Parts: sequence; C-alpha cells; structure tokens
Amino acid sequence: MADKRPANERDRILVAQIQGTAKRHAQWRELNEDEHAAAVGELRELAAGRADLLAHVAGIMEGFSESQLDEPLARQAAQLCRAAGADPDLIPAWSEEGRRRRAAASMSPPSGGLRGGGVRPRNRGPPVLVRARQTGAAQRPQVRRDKDPVGYSSAGADRQLTDKS
Repeated sequence: MADKRPANERDRILVAQIQGTAKRHAQWRELNEDEHAAAVGELRELAAGRADLLAHVAGIMEGFSESQLDEPLARQAAQLCRAAGADPDLIPAWSEEGRRRRAAASMSPPSGGLRGGGVRPRNRGPPVLVRARQTGAAQRPQVRRDKDPVGYSSAGADRQLTDKS
C-alpha cells in the first residue's frame, strides 16, 4: 500500500527516526570500528540518500546541545550523521536553527497562562477584609474560645436528646 501522507509529514517522521537512531548509537565513549560502521550503515539505510535530512538532524543536534550537559552525546550523534552522508553545506543553517529552538525552549511562559489575562492578584482574603485594610480599619474579629462559633454546644445537644426521650 502506498504512503498517502504529504511529503512534509513523511520527512518529519524520517527526521525523527534518523534522530532517534543517531542518539541510540551515540555513547559517552568513543565508538569502536564495528559500532561506528553499524551506526553509519543504519543511518544510510534509513535516510535512503536524503543528505538534506541527515544535515537537518546533525545541525539541530549540534546547535540545540551547545553548552549543555549532553553536548558530547549530541556531537557524536551529529558526527554519525555526517559520516552517513549529511550535506556539509546545510549543517550551519540547521545549527543556527537548533540554537534558536534552544533559546525558545528556555524562555519562561508568558504571564496569564494559555488564555492571557495578565497576572492574577495575590490572595488577600475576603473582599470585606481587603476594604477594611485599605481604609485602615483592619481588625480581625475576635473568636471566643469558650463558646462554639456556630452557636451550638455539645452540652445543649445532649440536653435536647435527653429531654425528648
């Protein structure tokens, strides 16, 4: 059955597959010859001659990971893409795009959440107390501990129960 997805969507899926494969093969140590050959061969087979997509992955990984903790892994994954046939002329532009994406990802979200609305006021209590504080008459009501604040006491409830029986 033929793939009926638009070319752009197919390319995005292929870029994700190439990136995942390159990251899977990258190690915190140098790859030996067999590991390097296996990784490059798998990337070449996956890319199927698409040097532009290999350059896309290499550039994004290099640009996004600059000065990050995972930079050595990303550089090794990008090097695997280069060895698999990435177009070297396209990599600098994609590196710049990776830097732009990292900067955008590190920005804090705008205030007001998804729907906007500005910054919410802090919780200052019920409106009556807020107005009283603003006028200078902010005194909290005194609660007497000897009486139940609702007006019911357990002794009275017991008396009512015993009177009815």
